[in-house]
Amino acid sequence: MKNILIALSWAVLLGLSTGCTAPTDVEAIRTKVSENPPGENTIAIRFATQFVDFGYVKNAVSSQIELPIYNFSWIDTVEVKTLTLTSGKDIFKAVATGGLPIQLLGGQRTTPIKKVYVQFYPKETGEYFDTLYVNGDRKNFVILRGVSGPGDADTSVRINDIYFGVCPVGQSVERTTEVFNLESKPLYLRIEELPRDETPFLILSKHGEYIIPPGTSKSFTVAFTPRATEDYSSVMRFYIKGASGHLNGAFYVSGRGTP
Repeated sequence: MKNILIALSWAVLLGLSTGCTAPTDVEAIRTKVSENPPGENTIAIRFATQFVDFGYVKNAVSSQIELPIYNFSWIDTVEVKTLTLTSGKDIFKAVATGGLPIQLLGGQRTTPIKKVYVQFYPKETGEYFDTLYVNGDRKNFVILRGVSGPGDADTSVRINDIYFGVCPVGQSVERTTEVFNLESKPLYLRIEELPRDETPFLILSKHGEYIIPPGTSKSFTVAFTPRATEDYSSVMRFYIKGASGHLNGAFYVSGRGTP
């Protein structure tokens, strides 16, 4: 459970972000989860992470995070047909731009046109959990967690943003970010290894678990490799377990590709 609750994935770093689009609600949220999903290669379908932590959100304020889905098969074409939340409540929602199904070719992930988001909209103070399944497969899930209250939560972790500046297309530039532990107890951070994607931002630090002692910081290296002459920006999220629970640490990365 520890490995689930303390999750940081490449895809989270590379794709999880708040969205400004108006996605279409997925109709299958209350679909009964099947113990034996139909003859579909659900093993090939993988969420970017097994734990999405919204951190602290004020009551009656909506928070949204993009959740990429990968097709790990290089042969089969698979479809994301249903996204099912076990609770059936409206605190969390699974939404998709353009609706379902989403077809993923071998080795492909959800694209800018076909995105999947999870939303957290608490109306009362409390800590909330839910579980999201894809295609009714109980072995393929994401745990959703969020905390809500009347005001802002105290900051217990701080992460420096990264501005890469300009970089020629096809070349790479590296920068580091510092994760500061402002708690009186250790922070536990885990990096999971997932495939590289089309995003120009990539964390280079070795996957595994890191412990950040109280009052100290840990450096992580991120690379920027632009593929076109344009501005890039993204939100990267560290999923960290601390004394006060699961901490929502986000930092911003940006840069510009030049000829």
